[in-house]
Amino acid sequence: MIEQDELLANFVDESLQHLQTIEPDLLEMEKNRDNVDSEVVNSVFRAIHSVKGASGFFGLKNIGELSHKMENLLSLLRDSKISLTPELIDALLAGVDSLRVMVEDVGESDSFDIKDDLKRIQVLLESDDKNPPKTVSISEKTENDDSRMFDFFEDDIKRFIKTGMHVYSLKLSLKKDITEQGKTPYDFINNMESTGQYVDSMLDINSVNGLSDCMENDLTFIFVYASILEPDLVPVALEVPQDRITVINIDEYKEKHMEDLTSVQESNHDQAEQPDSEVITAEQPAEQPVDPLVSKTTDKKTEPAEKASRQIQAEEKIRVGVNFLNDLVNLAGELVLGRNQLLQIALPLIKDRPGLNPVVQHVSRITTEMQEKIMQMRMQPVSVLFGKFHRVVRDLAKKLNKEIDLKTSGEEVELDKTIIEALSDPLTHLIRNCVDHAIEFPEEREKAGKPRRGTIELKAYHEAGQVHLEVVDNGAGIDACSVGRKAVEKGVITDEQVESMTEKEMLRLIFKPGFSTAKEVSDVSGRGVGMDVVITNIAHLGGTVDIDTSFGKGTSMKLVLPLTLAIVSGLVIKAADQNFIIPEANIEELVRIKPDEIESRINVVHDALVLRLRESLLPLINLKEILGLSDNTERGLDNIDRNDPVKVLVTRHGSSRMGVVVESLENIEEIVVKPLPRYLKKLKCYSGASIMGNGTVSLILDIAGIVEKAKLHFTEDV
Repeated sequence: MIEQDELLANFVDESLQHLQTIEPDLLEMEKNRDNVDSEVVNSVFRAIHSVKGASGFFGLKNIGELSHKMENLLSLLRDSKISLTPELIDALLAGVDSLRVMVEDVGESDSFDIKDDLKRIQVLLESDDKNPPKTVSISEKTENDDSRMFDFFEDDIKRFIKTGMHVYSLKLSLKKDITEQGKTPYDFINNMESTGQYVDSMLDINSVNGLSDCMENDLTFIFVYASILEPDLVPVALEVPQDRITVINIDEYKEKHMEDLTSVQESNHDQAEQPDSEVITAEQPAEQPVDPLVSKTTDKKTEPAEKASRQIQAEEKIRVGVNFLNDLVNLAGELVLGRNQLLQIALPLIKDRPGLNPVVQHVSRITTEMQEKIMQMRMQPVSVLFGKFHRVVRDLAKKLNKEIDLKTSGEEVELDKTIIEALSDPLTHLIRNCVDHAIEFPEEREKAGKPRRGTIELKAYHEAGQVHLEVVDNGAGIDACSVGRKAVEKGVITDEQVESMTEKEMLRLIFKPGFSTAKEVSDVSGRGVGMDVVITNIAHLGGTVDIDTSFGKGTSMKLVLPLTLAIVSGLVIKAADQNFIIPEANIEELVRIKPDEIESRINVVHDALVLRLRESLLPLINLKEILGLSDNTERGLDNIDRNDPVKVLVTRHGSSRMGVVVESLENIEEIVVKPLPRYLKKLKCYSGASIMGNGTVSLILDIAGIVEKAKLHFTEDV
């Protein structure tokens, strides 16, 4: 049996997921206002409908009332009785925001003030006074003989009739028929949606005093449900006892009342509370007809129940907590470590034991597959991140009186959940900067020969085993010299420093703490925080940030990130007889320089080593020197052994490359990344540690930190 707090937690989780899907659909409707896709409107309607229906299970009056009003507004829009206006989108978006706040604090939701939201929606509803939506009313008797009403729109009834659907009334108890069957309210509603259409539901609100009573008592609910399933298949499809289902006879209703549907609706509405009003009793078995709308179950032969059950089955899913997933990832990491140690021990024994190799290889393969599957469970598409920025751009552009479109691509690219969460703030800063600083006002764009509407592109794609995210705008671009002068004014650097900087280095000054190009402080920008947060957070994720701009044309910010932070493939190298690990994603190639080529291929320029590689000069770092492991007092070229071939790893940092001189290359291993001990966290050259197959601990090198410690200056991208 599902516990009460878990039931409510499921409601919160499911509702937030529905609300998350609504916002991008509303923005798409606004974007295509002159040609709105009806399916998008239906999608929003169904999501709001589900939130309203599930809120009734818990007596959440505010959530139910606001979602009901939004549903009415969407129904008028769906039936083309009102037009799609900016005011309507604003009202719906504000309603979604309020619903989200109430759902996130569901215990206090009934004390949340929704008067402004209701008033805004009511104004739009009253704009259709000349053509109000007509309703059909069906009275329902409860066990207490307390009359209640189901109200649904005339067009829905017509649609059910035209498509030949059956309409059913279901009477269920919350505990006995739902929670004790291992289901949640959303599970039941989703089941109805998968086999037909959930129309409406009713709770005897007078019998409860809010959420606490709702959770303590076994409450009765009445559902209206439409489906093409025959009556004898509905109990199988919904897993509901037959005696709790009543059939509303659509065929009879159509034959007797279709010619004068309007008068019947008015008559039913006027007589809804009269003793002789037409009544459907949900607790009656389907075999006992109720005149005129309810009839007995038909004797029509249908498919066997078993066959129908197979047809309506959907892929089963279960919910797993994030902490549980994290435990699985940790266990998978330990399994990988154990596999690596097993390989180290078993390899010398394989020749003497012929049957050992197949077993070891099988264990290795299964371990790899299991690790991959577990890591996939933590992977999420970047669409969950990209989706929120449409609203950010819309609201901020409206506030600043700018016209801006956001285009996204590569939403299917997946990243580890921890990386997705950590990317939210950096990307938000980048997007807000594009809207505030990069994109000009419409009049300025027209004077410059540009379209009035600016464009921001948010792209994601895979390249070289890493994920690349780009934020590209067609705005004013960045003047590197102006950035340099502003940095001097702010005291970020000195006049002497700026004079020796390249254009690329001046551009990167925007990432310095305290730097801002805003002329005045506002609630959007100007405080000198933001871009330094971007580069700091991305560096913590093991990624890099690169900037490219063309003054007057636009700017591109590129973020390069690892797929996951937990288990990565790394190359084990040796320096000063110690093992270190460089993640494979940072390595481009290995260069082996023969002793007789050292003089011609390795040179010194301005006291710095460079490697001549295919008509390019790459900065060269001696790993022993930069890590402080060299006993030799000599530096530079004098510290390179010229009697043996020199092994150089060509690595990439952002869009720039450099060479790293190492003693030897050991092997490639899948490594489990462990955080650095507290006393090593300040060392820039290391990003983590890992336990090797032989049980020793090796440090993982951070290429970005090595570049920073070596104080390399890249004059151009090569």
